[in-house]
Amino acid sequence: MTNLKNLTFLFVAVFGVVAVFSPQARSDSAYQRMDRETMTLTLRKMQMSALLEAFAEETGDNSLKVQALMTQAASAGEEQRDKILARAAELVKGEIKRLKSDIRQHEENEGEKFEDAVVKYFQARMLYINLLVPSRTKPYVDRLTYLLGGEEDRRGLGKLASEGTSRAKKMQRVLEKILGDSREPTMVMRQVYLVPELENIQKKLDYWGAYIRYYDAISQGRHIPDEDNPGQVKLNRKRIKLLKDAQKTITAFASDPELPDIHPNARLLLGQCQRELEKFAQAQKSFASVIGQGGQDELFVEASFAAVRNLIEWGARLIRQGDLQAGQAKMNQAQALTKKFLAQARARQLQSQLAADVKKMVLDYYLHQQWAEALRTARKESQAKAQDKAVQRVFKDFLAKHKDPAVRVAVGELFRKKFRGTKDFSKLDPAIVLLLGDLELAQAKKLHALSGDAAPAGKLKDAIQKHCDQAEKMYRSIVARRKNPGIDTLVPDAMWGLGEVYVIQRDNFKSAQTFRELVKLYPKHPRAYLAAINAVKITNELINMLEQQGQAVPRKRLEEYAASLRVMLKTWGDKPQAVQYHFDLGYTAGRLAEGAASDEKYKALLAEAIANYDKVPADNDLSRWAQAEALDLHFKMLTSAPKPDKAQAASLMNKLNKYGADIHGPWQRTTDKEKKMDWGNWGSRCEFNAQVLANEVLGQRDSALEAIEKIPARWPGTAVLEDAQEYAIRQRVQRGDVDEAIEQLKAFEKQYGPQKAEGLMELVVRKIRQAIRQRLASGDKPAELVRYRQAYLKFAQSIYKTRSSKSDQGQKNQITAMLADALVQSDTAPNATRALKLYQQLRKDDQAQRQREVQKITSKIEQKLQALSQAKRSVASARAANAELYETLKALEMKDWRGSSLASVKYAIRKMERGVKDGQQTPEQSQANVQAVFKAIARAYKAMGKSLKSKTSVNASIILGLARCYKKLGLYNKALEQYHTLAAGLTPQIGHDMYWQSQLELCQCILAAHKKDVGEINRLVVLIGQLRNIDENLGGRQYIGRFGRVETDAKAIIEKNK
Repeated sequence: MTNLKNLTFLFVAVFGVVAVFSPQARSDSAYQRMDRETMTLTLRKMQMSALLEAFAEETGDNSLKVQALMTQAASAGEEQRDKILARAAELVKGEIKRLKSDIRQHEENEGEKFEDAVVKYFQARMLYINLLVPSRTKPYVDRLTYLLGGEEDRRGLGKLASEGTSRAKKMQRVLEKILGDSREPTMVMRQVYLVPELENIQKKLDYWGAYIRYYDAISQGRHIPDEDNPGQVKLNRKRIKLLKDAQKTITAFASDPELPDIHPNARLLLGQCQRELEKFAQAQKSFASVIGQGGQDELFVEASFAAVRNLIEWGARLIRQGDLQAGQAKMNQAQALTKKFLAQARARQLQSQLAADVKKMVLDYYLHQQWAEALRTARKESQAKAQDKAVQRVFKDFLAKHKDPAVRVAVGELFRKKFRGTKDFSKLDPAIVLLLGDLELAQAKKLHALSGDAAPAGKLKDAIQKHCDQAEKMYRSIVARRKNPGIDTLVPDAMWGLGEVYVIQRDNFKSAQTFRELVKLYPKHPRAYLAAINAVKITNELINMLEQQGQAVPRKRLEEYAASLRVMLKTWGDKPQAVQYHFDLGYTAGRLAEGAASDEKYKALLAEAIANYDKVPADNDLSRWAQAEALDLHFKMLTSAPKPDKAQAASLMNKLNKYGADIHGPWQRTTDKEKKMDWGNWGSRCEFNAQVLANEVLGQRDSALEAIEKIPARWPGTAVLEDAQEYAIRQRVQRGDVDEAIEQLKAFEKQYGPQKAEGLMELVVRKIRQAIRQRLASGDKPAELVRYRQAYLKFAQSIYKTRSSKSDQGQKNQITAMLADALVQSDTAPNATRALKLYQQLRKDDQAQRQREVQKITSKIEQKLQALSQAKRSVASARAANAELYETLKALEMKDWRGSSLASVKYAIRKMERGVKDGQQTPEQSQANVQAVFKAIARAYKAMGKSLKSKTSVNASIILGLARCYKKLGLYNKALEQYHTLAAGLTPQIGHDMYWQSQLELCQCILAAHKKDVGEINRLVVLIGQLRNIDENLGGRQYIGRFGRVETDAKAIIEKNK
């Protein structure tokens, strides 16, 4: 600010002449022979602090060091500025102490040395105050002067003004005291030199005091809360008094032309005081006198700016008072003066283009803002709305003119300082909020770049988050006002900024959603296409990242990617470069269909995928792939229907076969490995799907199965072969072609391994067992029953022979159990004898395994009990033992166990803790409570062991197999013993299929064993009646007929023996 700058030079001139600091004596150098004042002022004007420092070092003059530091501070940032000024103030403070000592030393002599020391002392005190207060007010004053200051600036300025006032008063009291003493008649000699010098200092102190009072005034609000009327405000009388005092003081300086360095600055300050007191006409004259004088460039700029501001506030007051015409005239005059000021600034090259444009923008903004508020007060709403639009246009026009990011950052810094501390951005102009948001985002990006490829951490992460949070608030405040007239052009940029904020925060879903929303709302905005691309890339990267790591892709990520693609294609789907996106949406929608929540959603996603695949042109490299995928999805859609349409199936089958035939030749001829793999997979899949349709929908079973079995020879090495062979095996099993299915299963296992064949083997075994049970139940088709039994035995023997020796113990036991079951199912005594031996070995192995489990549990529990018995008996150890108990429960997978002994532990623990909390129990009571906890935990471990042992059960299938072997060999008592053991461990609710089968066989065994024992046969009839009364929904319905036949035979025996 000009007045502060001139005030600083005033201090420099004073101290350059009187040489406040006394350098140490040394031999004269070239520097010392120079005119000190001229050198200092020249170097300061040229901002050559380095030369000043060199000058100070050469001469040892601390006053020059102070000047060098003041020069550094003038060009430093705010934080550094205060530190530099504080260093300078420390130097001055040291000199003040030295001068005090000089004064005391020479006080009795009353000579020149005394007077010189007194003058230098007060000059040093003024400089000290200047360094602590006026020099530090510059940033605040500059922003407030040029309408770029905010509440933070006012608070900061007010604090400094209070400090300045306090220090000035103290100095004033000391100065007046010594002046009063020096004016006494007895002090004639002081009146020659000392009094005029001190009066001059007092005058300068008054001049400086006027500025401080003005600063104090503008740091306060025009109105303050009215304590007598809550909710109301009243004029701030303290502010008015400060302004009047400042005006009164500065008027003397403004009217004294003999002070050329002070006079124009005083008139500028006078005008500012008059404006704040709403004496606009007087203020305009004061500003005009400064402008008309020309003079210093910076002073001219400030006065011109102040004159325009004065006219604006003058016009606004007139409008509010009802003088609309006069007020409008002042506003128009302000507009004209702004243009004139800008032209003069450019002509005289007083400001850079950017600086001048910023000042004009601020004035135009202030003009229309004040104009709108005044018109609204005068109830001229329509005219006020016109000015509202003008307000919004000012800032947008400025941003449109200055697109350079560096310029925006520089301007943004101005407004950030103006509005720092603001929490509610909804009350600020959205264009300014957008600029502030961009500034916060730029800072976050800058910091984020420091972390490189690694994720930010520690203080860097916190700093980035702080800027991101602030930017998000600003952008959101704009988006929230989206429907307000006039700001719709700013919302896309705000949404773009939000998207970037979320990218930095790695909140990728939010980022993509924001970019998509931008496109949906503003599809014609210049940033819309790039926003759509961003959404697609972000969501695609989320999928690629997991796929590259071999991880499953969550459905949400696929849904987000599909949403991004849909937004992109809705507006730009007809662009040539959109072909890849159509394909990607087809592929993603197809993947989403696999886990669709409903049949309708499944079909909709398949239809969407097909439609996008169809948009891939035939001449595109992706065409063959897209066609194959579309045909596959058509197939899935058709076969998922409850009753597939045969006409559609026939049409699709022809298309699938055609695709396979068309691509078969190129596939055979190509030498490109990638094409060989892809074309083969696509063509074979299409032909396989065609035959599935023929088999399942069109009824062409024999020809379809034959064609499927030929696919491995036609398409060797393709991915569909495994599916085709598995499908053929399943179809053979379904048709009852067991021998063919078993042979194909052997070939399948040889080609793809036991693990891949496991499921098919289980299917074959399950189907054979089911067929055997069905034919046994029906009693017809004995030849088929024999064939199934023979096939089962042959298959089981083959598996046992090829896989038993290569398997681990668990798998070997499963294979052995299957062979034993096949032997006993073959229904011959020799095979039953072989089966019995196998089951007995399995029983022995199972019992050994059970014993090992029991021993393991016993050992674990004994270890816990041993550790418990050796533990020290204390509250802490009791707590630790309780925690250990629950850790053991968790380790043994018994965390849901709820034994009564566990409840006893909880009770003992609660009792012990209550005693500790009360603090009233004796040591004996405390020890008793602890001992009770340990006893309860010991009982819990024992109960836990017992519970675990009871859970180690015998394999039920082994017991059933043993029972069947004994039954087949006519060892009915042994068979019944096994059946009864099995019945004790099964219920209709648990393992109901084995339950009913074993109960049926038990009844059959009882009938065979006790044909001559009518009492047992009667009990058998009762048992069957009890079984019949069990709820049919528990799985016994299919066994009713078979139980009925046993019951009929039993009743026949009873009737015969009556």
